[in-house]
Amino acid sequence: RNVGGKIQSMHVAGKAKAPLVPWSNGEIADPAEAIAMADQIGYPLMIKAADGGGGRGIRRVNASEEMASKLQQVMTEVPGPVFLMKLMGVLPRLIKWQKRNSQWRKK
Repeated sequence: RNVGGKIQSMHVAGKAKAPLVPWSNGEIADPAEAIAMADQIGYPLMIKAADGGGGRGIRRVNASEEMASKLQQVMTEVPGPVFLMKLMGVLPRLIKWQKRNSQWRKK
């Protein structure tokens, strides 16, 4: 039950001392709070909707000037809590890793 949502699962993983990507440590309510937290986390980062999925409710933010509009986009697209997470790496590496894993599973 504790890992049913994205924010809850991050809290559980943190309590278990699992290595975590820097994140907001909870829900973000407004642009001012998001910018303050983003300054601590560092850019680039992702705004993520806790109830999002399939590419919905997620936006990349490269600078504080983008925060208010991208936060509004996420909150409009997927109502509910949102959080911030440091963007680590690039997508092509993820795809490459997933492809390698798929090849290994076929053997």
